[in-house]
Amino acid sequence: MIPTEKECIQLLKKYSPDEKTFNIVLAHVKKVEETALETAKKIPNINLEIIKAGSLLHDIGRFDYPPSTGKDAIKHGIRGAEILRNENIDESLARICETHIGIGITKEDIEKQSLPLPKKDFTPAAKEEKIIAYADSLVFGSKNVIGTEKMVEDRFRKKLGKEYAERAGKFHNEIHGMFSN
Repeated sequence: MIPTEKECIQLLKKYSPDEKTFNIVLAHVKKVEETALETAKKIPNINLEIIKAGSLLHDIGRFDYPPSTGKDAIKHGIRGAEILRNENIDESLARICETHIGIGITKEDIEKQSLPLPKKDFTPAAKEEKIIAYADSLVFGSKNVIGTEKMVEDRFRKKLGKEYAERAGKFHNEIHGMFSN
């Protein structure tokens, strides 16, 4: 099942610990939704229903693993997928939760950085997964990153190193390559 916007917001409320946290997450996911829809409209053959619901639910795991949980915060994608599977939500949306972090996390990233995740690839494959990962990388809090993808790559370079920043650049180019002219 792919939930409507109203159902997505009800799910977010259900898992939110309080109104303040709900409002912070909602502001972020709504901005990701706006950015993802803008992007999706430039790419042929995209399921906008998945884009809308996936954007709204991609951070549902944040309620259990907020940024304040340090290195464990990265588990929010897996937790979100678990929540959606338990709620019998379409698998495509669970995959969006798992693959949206950064521009995707590889098994090698997990091993190199000793991340608290299962040793497997969590990289976006479907167009909708890629669009939401892309949109999420461009949104900080409830605002779009000022400037271009270059600023996102610089942020990744500082945080994760040159190799990851280059991968982000290639990912951004891949998204742009999907745009219809």
